[in-house]
Amino acid sequence: MNHQYSKSFEFEQDFREYVAHIVDTPISYFSLLRPLAELQIAYVFSKQKKYHKIFRSCNAGSKKGIWCCNCPKCLFVYIILSPFLSVEELRDIFGEDLFDKESMETYFRQLADIDEVKPFECVGTRSEVLASLGAFIKKGGHSYLTDKYSDQISDKEDIDTILNGWNDENNLPDDFAEELRSALG
Repeated sequence: MNHQYSKSFEFEQDFREYVAHIVDTPISYFSLLRPLAELQIAYVFSKQKKYHKIFRSCNAGSKKGIWCCNCPKCLFVYIILSPFLSVEELRDIFGEDLFDKESMETYFRQLADIDEVKPFECVGTRSEVLASLGAFIKKGGHSYLTDKYSDQISDKEDIDTILNGWNDENNLPDDFAEELRSALG
């Protein structure tokens, strides 16, 4: 059940210790993304246009290599990319505008902290969702879902606070950290 352990800093520390005990060669195991929030990863990725048509994060569509466009994971990725990409670019990636799908309303409400229950899916924080939705609205974005819930999602979280964050609990070598900070601008 807890596949998240393998993504944790605790696992990273445990695995580094294990490798040090069984291998004579110095190997530095670390996560390049550990210092970042999902929203920061989306920001960096939004600039990598050549990969937009081929990346996937949808569990339901993974076997077919598609975005199913009907699950909370698809909606979450759509949301965190929405401050950085145009609606046309998002449609090009996903095949449709997920903010205009009435069938996504329950997931939208759950992700945006309007409903108490959060989807049982690997998605980022509600703060990241609210910051992304607020930024989408501030840049002039309109849709069925964002217009309907604009009072509950606007100005709840500051996107710049999240984009300027850095998780110091990491084993990232200095040269990688410098490169990553440079990509964040």
